[in-house]
Amino acid sequence: MLEKIFRLQQILQKTFFTILFLLISFTSQASLNLSLFPIENYNQDVDYWISPKSANYNKSLISNIYQQQRLNELRHTFFGTENTDNSPWSKTYIDYLFKTKNQEDKSIYLGEQFFLNDFDNQNKKDDEIYFAINYRPYKKNWITKIANNMNIDQFNKQLMFSESNLAITVDNTMLRILPTNDPAFLDYKIAGQGYPFDLLQNSTLFAGTPLYVIGESKDKQWLLILSPYAIGWALTKDVARVNNKFIQKWQKTAYANIAAIMKTDLTISDNLYRFTGYIGTILPVESINSTTTKVLIPIKQNNGMAEISYSDIKNNDIAIMPLALTKANFAGILKQLQLRPYSWGGYNLYNDCSTETLVIYRAFGIFLPRNSASQILAGNLVKLDDLSLEDRISFLIKHAKPFLTIIRLNGHVMLYVGNFTKDGELVPLTYQNIWGLAPKDRSRRAVIGESVFLPLLMQYPEDQGLESLADHKLFQLVYINKWPSSKLKQTLSELLY
Repeated sequence: MLEKIFRLQQILQKTFFTILFLLISFTSQASLNLSLFPIENYNQDVDYWISPKSANYNKSLISNIYQQQRLNELRHTFFGTENTDNSPWSKTYIDYLFKTKNQEDKSIYLGEQFFLNDFDNQNKKDDEIYFAINYRPYKKNWITKIANNMNIDQFNKQLMFSESNLAITVDNTMLRILPTNDPAFLDYKIAGQGYPFDLLQNSTLFAGTPLYVIGESKDKQWLLILSPYAIGWALTKDVARVNNKFIQKWQKTAYANIAAIMKTDLTISDNLYRFTGYIGTILPVESINSTTTKVLIPIKQNNGMAEISYSDIKNNDIAIMPLALTKANFAGILKQLQLRPYSWGGYNLYNDCSTETLVIYRAFGIFLPRNSASQILAGNLVKLDDLSLEDRISFLIKHAKPFLTIIRLNGHVMLYVGNFTKDGELVPLTYQNIWGLAPKDRSRRAVIGESVFLPLLMQYPEDQGLESLADHKLFQLVYINKWPSSKLKQTLSELLY
């Protein structure tokens, strides 16, 4: 009898704490205007949506000539040194960024000053205050310390190209708005703010990315760098300077043969572990045999200069670029990326929406700029902003090209995958890395928080108060299989910052 009473007490106690936990969870979510969207209601099987039995599964979706042209553009953007190249290693390009109509250009100085002012909590409205990891607002001494270490006066002059500032990443590194690892969140009680939106996080740079060093912090821990697609602060330990001998070898090899990592969390080593490879990592190829591909990797010497070493990678884990742009190869890449957590600015080597599209297309030899706004530069732009929700969906179904069309909204991008039939009607399907859905007034979030397949519906049956992704004020298509207009391509340098 005592045993039964004790067992009953355990059950009651367990039930009490379960109810208490649910109440706390419900209260916390309600106060944060946050819930979980039931993404499990939508099939996430890659082979279901991109069936190996589908027509032309292994047929290229673009011509070999066009794809080679895009690969050449990518090479020139990453490794080029000629006058026409938009690369961190091109003197002409760096001079262009530093000069405007032969007058002193202080855009770097003004940009850094803007960020210091923006992240200073003094005299800010409640919804403009930045918080630390402990949910408390940053005090004045926090931004003052960063400003002093930045040494902003180094940018208050005419900046000039110097060969000694050419560099490369020797490890994956976070690109930060200011020289600090401290996160800066807006109030977590504001829908769509707080974790994971560290607004000091700009981008991720993979190992082997060419750079130009613009400046250095006083403590020498940070470098302000220009990468092929973004400007920001990176840790000095992740960067090595390069000389002409290094550049010539790296460039010559990359222009002959370059390869893309086709697996996430792939160990890259010579005799020692050097870094971890991800979808989006590209490296020059030295040689290929029946089982492995030998690639160049950069390592940092004690004097801060880079030298070239070599790593043998299994052929199944790497692909010579450009990878054929087929349904089969898209499926292979999405299987590596799918259901990985959403991460603003690519923090901790996870992706946000624009990083996801950027790395998907890289193996195919197609260069995409960093953020959703600038990715309209990647192809031919069609604006559908003035169309109704119904007409937008109809246009997608009729005119979008599967795997070749990026859909751009306000601050978000996604990949059009194709159409499928739902309840007797055609529905466009997307693949995207998304934080969540929201109502029109943006008062709450239904969190998805990962990369998923998601249809563009007029209304989501799970929560009819959520706005359709096809109903945003901005709604544009970018056709990757076509070149952008020359006018759009010329604005790329202006969007780097």
